[in-house]
Amino acid sequence: MNLVRELVETKGITVLIVEHDVSVVFSLADIVTVMHQGQTIAEEPPDEIRKNPTVVEVYLGTSEFSKGLS
Repeated sequence: MNLVRELVETKGITVLIVEHDVSVVFSLADIVTVMHQGQTIAEEPPDEIRKNPTVVEVYLGTSEFSKGLS
């Protein structure tokens, strides 16, 4: 993890990480893109993703998105 952060900070490169462990994503990402069923449902900084109602609903299974109805 430190290597990824170091590369971003010292080389100024962009890194694409595909990861389902949210703690890893939140610790590394400046911007998080959340996808559901092939569609982007949110693209925000980690603090905003944590409180995004659509993301919370989809991943807690309390919305129509989670039932495949959208």
